[in-house]
Amino acid sequence: MTYLELLETVVDAVKDYAPSAAITHYKRGYIPTEDEMHMIRELNHKYADKENSSELLVESLVVEIHEKSYITLNLESLYEKNPTVDEIKEMIKDRVDIFSKVYDRANSVLDNIKDFDYIKDKLVVRLLPYKENKKKLEGVVYKRFYDIAVVLYIAISHEDGMLNTAKVKESFLKKWHKRPTELFCIAFRNVMRDQHPVIGDLTSVVVDKLESVFLATPESISSYVGAALLTTSQKTNGAVAIFIPGVAEKLAELFGDSFYVVFTSIHEAMIHENGDSVERMYKALDSTNSTFGAEDYLSSTVYFYDKDKKNFFPVSKPEA
Repeated sequence: MTYLELLETVVDAVKDYAPSAAITHYKRGYIPTEDEMHMIRELNHKYADKENSSELLVESLVVEIHEKSYITLNLESLYEKNPTVDEIKEMIKDRVDIFSKVYDRANSVLDNIKDFDYIKDKLVVRLLPYKENKKKLEGVVYKRFYDIAVVLYIAISHEDGMLNTAKVKESFLKKWHKRPTELFCIAFRNVMRDQHPVIGDLTSVVVDKLESVFLATPESISSYVGAALLTTSQKTNGAVAIFIPGVAEKLAELFGDSFYVVFTSIHEAMIHENGDSVERMYKALDSTNSTFGAEDYLSSTVYFYDKDKKNFFPVSKPEA
C-alpha cells in the first residue's frame, strides 16, 4: 500500500465510523495559525517528543468529532507498520468507539460537576514535572513537591487500559465547599482503592509478579535484584504510589532504614537502600531521562526519605 493509498483508506474509514467528523490532513512542516498553535504543539509533543516548534514535525490526521474534541493519527508511524485495509478499519472503529465513550462520560461528569457526592469517588492524584507544566497548572488544584507537581484530577473513564482524566480547577472548590487538603485525602484513598501500590524488581515487572507493598516482607525485599521498583497495580502514572499515605513508612519498615527515591518516569519510582551511591543514582536517572521521551519524564532529582523525620528531602547532585 502506497502512502497515498493509506491516507485514502484512513479517510474512508473515518467517514464510515464518524460521518459527521471534520477531517484535516496536516503535512510535516505545516506552519499553524494562532488558533491552531496549541493543537500543533500537542501533536509535536505526542508524536515527536518536542513541543516548542513553530512548525508541525510529524505528518498527522486530525479528526474533529465534536467541537474542539478530536482524534489524532500519526500517519508516518502508521505507514511504517504497513497495515492492511481491514486492520486500518478496525483501528479507526476502535478509536472512534473509545472516543465516544470517553466523550459521553466526560459530559456526564460536567453535568454533575457541582454534585460532590457524585464527584468524590472519581478524584485521583497524578504527578507531573512542575517546571514543564507551570503555565498549564495555573488555576489548577495541586501541591508543589520540589520539581514535581502533585495534581488533583477527576477520573472520567477507564477505556482500553487507559485512565482518562481532567484536572480539577480551583473554581470547583467553591462549588463543593471543600479545601484542597480534604480533597487530596479523598483522592489518595481512591488511588489506594483502585490502584494499590505494588513493589518488585525489574524481573517482577517483566513477568507481572509485583506484590502489594503492604503484604511484602523484609525477606521478599532482600531477594530483589538491584533497587526495588515501586508503582501501582495499574502501572500507568504509577510513580504516585510513593505519596500514598503509609507507603513510605512501610518501605522504611521493609528496608529497616531510610531510603532513596529515584523517579525514573511518571510510571514508577526506584527505591534504593540507604548507603547506595548517589552518584550512580544520578547517572542512571540522567541516562533514563535522556533515553525516554518527554511524555514519561517526571524529575531530575534524587530524593531521600528520612524514616525518623518521616519526610522527603532532595539530594544534591555530586559535583563532577
